[in-house]
Parts: sequence; C-alpha cells; structure tokens
Amino acid sequence: MARRKFDKQFKNSAVKLILEEGYSVK
Repeated sequence: MARRKFDKQFKNSAVKLILEEGYSVK
C-alpha cells in the first residue's frame, strides 16, 4: 500500500515537472 502511494506521488511530481517544463519553454 505504501509503495502504491509512493508511486502515485512520484507520478504526480513527474507530471508536474513536465507541465512546468512545457510552460517555461513557451
């Protein structure tokens, strides 16, 4: 269960990072 929560957090932070990178590029 903890592993699943960690994976979800990691995925969320990764998506956030990608979105921020995309915005900074524009």
